[in-house]
Amino acid sequence: MVQSADNRSNLRGRVIARAAHPTLAGFDVLDVDVVSTEPADERPDLLASTVGHRIAVTVDRAVLDEAVQPGAGIDCTVRRTPDGAMADRDPRSVRVTDRP
Repeated sequence: MVQSADNRSNLRGRVIARAAHPTLAGFDVLDVDVVSTEPADERPDLLASTVGHRIAVTVDRAVLDEAVQPGAGIDCTVRRTPDGAMADRDPRSVRVTDRP
């Protein structure tokens, strides 16, 4: 089993698509054009290399607002896992913004 370093990033971007996760019940996948990232705390920001790229972010559907739709700006707290980026499960971890 591959593990990634403990990490946490604040990611800002624009939602391009939203769909149900193909294998995790109760989760959605957001395709996000990443505008910026920064460390969320003292842990490393392992998503800095994604700025300017589109990535998939897995999010617990219970923390998503219906406003999180294509075209919305989004700020979210995420961590890089062996399976990709995953948003924190705290309801405050995903915020819709009026700008990316």
